[in-house]
Amino acid sequence: MLEINITLLIQIIHFYIAYLIITAFLLKPAYEFILKENDQKEGLLGAIGMQKEHINQIQWDMYEHWSASQNFFEKQAPEAMQSQLYIFRNIAPDREMPTIENNQIAQRVIELSQAITNEIDHVRV
Repeated sequence: MLEINITLLIQIIHFYIAYLIITAFLLKPAYEFILKENDQKEGLLGAIGMQKEHINQIQWDMYEHWSASQNFFEKQAPEAMQSQLYIFRNIAPDREMPTIENNQIAQRVIELSQAITNEIDHVRV
C-alpha cells in the first residue's frame, strides 16, 4: 500500500513548481509566437485575396470597356449587303477580349512576392 509521508508531499510540490515554471517560460511564449505567426499568415492571405480581386476587377473593367466599344462600333458601322457579310465573316478573325499583358502580370507577381518577403523577414526577426 502507498504510504503518504513528507517526501511524497515535497515531490508533489516540486512537480507543481516545475509545471508552473515550464508553463510560464516555455509554453506561453511559444503559444503567443504561434498565434502571432498565424495572424501574420492570415494577413498575407488577405493581401493575396485582395490582389486577386483587384486583378479580377481590372479584367472585368477591360471586358466591359471592350464590349461597349464593340457595341459602339457595330452601331456606327455602315450597312453591308448580305453577300459582303458572308465573305467577311469567313475572312475576318473572331474578336476576342484583350488580356492583361505579361509584363503587368509579372509586375503584380513581383510586388506581391516582395510584400510577402518583407512580412516573412519581419516574422523571423
